[in-house]
Amino acid sequence: MTRIYEHRGFWNRQFISLGIIVAVMIYGAWEVWFATTGPSTNAGFGMLFGFGGHDGYVFGILFILGGVYAFWTLLRDSSDIVASLDRNEATGETLTTLWRPLGPLKLAAGPGGLTNWRMYVKVGGRNLRIAYIYADHADYPRPLVFDVRRADLTGLRTIAPEAVAEYEAAVAPRT
Repeated sequence: MTRIYEHRGFWNRQFISLGIIVAVMIYGAWEVWFATTGPSTNAGFGMLFGFGGHDGYVFGILFILGGVYAFWTLLRDSSDIVASLDRNEATGETLTTLWRPLGPLKLAAGPGGLTNWRMYVKVGGRNLRIAYIYADHADYPRPLVFDVRRADLTGLRTIAPEAVAEYEAAVAPRT
């Protein structure tokens, strides 16, 4: 297998984000535990909002719920992004790797298993436009997302020349 696409730094960013989320949730659990077993106080930040001495409960629950929301957002936003794509030059088979919190999801496909290659432009805040390349896989329910902003496109050009050409034309400087 030859690596024809790799999203550099993707694994590190995901695991750092996951580590921060876990730390926040542990801190929230500690706050709830300390509020349950520690001394009760009537002073604190919660007095401003009428919570009395229950700051630990409030902040603990907020940290836990915030961590759950952050974990859900991380999964939702990263579940379809391709971390790497390997191709067997002799047979044309591909192996696509997607990030998952408990280990990578590997999708194997035969020759022509990745279909419907296309460029997609995602519009974000302040009208920011980010171009991606999408592909469909027979064993995966949603399109696979290739973040090609900082990627070497040489390998993808061999498998999806039209989509890469459309992407390069879209991001080329206007003269």
